[in-house]
Amino acid sequence: MPGFTLKRVRFHDETCLVSYKSTVQYDQFLPVLLPIEGCSTEKHMIYVDEIRPEDYIRLRQAVGWKGISREQAEKGLQHTAKICGAVENGITIAMSRMLFDYGYTAYIADVIVDPAYQGRGIGAHMIHTLLSWLKNETASYPFIQINLCAAKGKEPFYEKLGFEVRPSDTNGAGMILRWENGTGNDDV
Repeated sequence: MPGFTLKRVRFHDETCLVSYKSTVQYDQFLPVLLPIEGCSTEKHMIYVDEIRPEDYIRLRQAVGWKGISREQAEKGLQHTAKICGAVENGITIAMSRMLFDYGYTAYIADVIVDPAYQGRGIGAHMIHTLLSWLKNETASYPFIQINLCAAKGKEPFYEKLGFEVRPSDTNGAGMILRWENGTGNDDV
């Protein structure tokens, strides 16, 4: 298939050959899943490196995160170094993104899997995709720091992928500052 990269992945406890198409318009491709080793052809899943703002907003709502405007979604996606989304039967069911300064700091943001699809390895696959991309981008760099802010209760998921819970012996607690409704902090 021209323009598609085929990759074996574990999905729903079966090995499948999944097509991966990068930088595409959603209305210009059909999700393709080629069965191998007994994988059902009813499961049509692909990983993509582009998602639509409305899917980003919908996934945030699906997991109970604060809402963002379409403008925020568009700008956030435009200024993302790498996106990995999962699409099943034409519906975006998961997404993750990496922000990178192309120096030494990367940030994994918005790892979201629709609750109906959680626990199937999709989130781990997306994290591995982001980390693989970063590794290729920084192969000659002596040091890279990858940060993320885990949703409450999701820390064990990231620990299994090699991330360290903070505070630790070497790092202090992570910090956050949120501005709501454009109020900002007058002290800044």
